[in-house]
Amino acid sequence: MMPFRLDWYVPQRVIVMQVWGDISSAEIGEQDMALGQMLDSGSAPVHIIGDDRQVQRTPHNPGDLWRFVRHIMAHPSLGWIILVGETNPIAGFLTYSFFTGFGFQYRRMQSSEEALAFLQVKDSSPNWDDADPNLLP
Repeated sequence: MMPFRLDWYVPQRVIVMQVWGDISSAEIGEQDMALGQMLDSGSAPVHIIGDDRQVQRTPHNPGDLWRFVRHIMAHPSLGWIILVGETNPIAGFLTYSFFTGFGFQYRRMQSSEEALAFLQVKDSSPNWDDADPNLLP
C-alpha cells in the first residue's frame, strides 16, 4: 500500500492529501503523478490541503524531490498548498523554503479547521457546500 491518500474534499477544486510512514523517491513520484492527474481533471485553481504529520522519513536528496514535483509546480491549475500540523522547526523551515523558493503559494497551519478557514478567505469560488467534511485530516 502506498503511503499516501488523495481525495477530492470539494469536487474538482480542493484536494485532501494524507502522507505517512517512510517515503521513498519512487513513492513521491507516484504521489506526484496522481496529483498531476487530479490537477488535470480539476477546475483551476485547485488547492491542496495536506497532512504530513505521520511521515517518518523522506528522501534526503532535494534533487529527488525537485525532479518529481517540478511538473506539479508548473501545472496551470495549481492553487494553494496548505500543510496541516506541527513539524520540527528545521523541517518546517526547509519545507517552507522549498515551496516558497520554487514559487508555490504555501502555508502551514496548526489544524485542518485553520487551513480551511484560510483557504475560504483566499478563494471563495469553490462551492464549499459540496465539501466532504469526513475527509479533512
